[in-house]
Amino acid sequence: MAIDIPDINNEWRLETPGDAGWTRSARPGAANKYFMVSADGHVQEPNDRLVARVDPKWHDRLPGRLSVGEGNDKKMVQVADGFRKPLKTHDIKFEGEDRLRNQSGRTPEDRIAQLAADGVDAEILFPNKGLRRSSTSVRRVSPSSSRP
Repeated sequence: MAIDIPDINNEWRLETPGDAGWTRSARPGAANKYFMVSADGHVQEPNDRLVARVDPKWHDRLPGRLSVGEGNDKKMVQVADGFRKPLKTHDIKFEGEDRLRNQSGRTPEDRIAQLAADGVDAEILFPNKGLRRSSTSVRRVSPSSSRP
């Protein structure tokens, strides 16, 4: 899963002041390793997660993506009830290590392997689509989209 030689966009990740004088390390496999926690992981929920849980009369208030404009002005935006205006989504072309990281975690086993390669022992995960569900002004929508 690791890239032996980082691509030019990721060479900066190799720069380090070193660990001379340190009694512990964050590096994977270190004898006296710090306990490392990733505190800003995100989960990509299934597309139908909110639609399946919310009464159909409120579906137009759920967050989602929308194609707006025509021709060269066409773009994807994120929409959510309660937001003042749609947010433009970014179409980023990931390459090298960035692509590897972006595609990691498609399965729990794959994500655990990536975390281990980075020396991360635990991860706190947040929803992506679910973050915007609480922006709605309709009180019945937000709680129904939160139940397990």
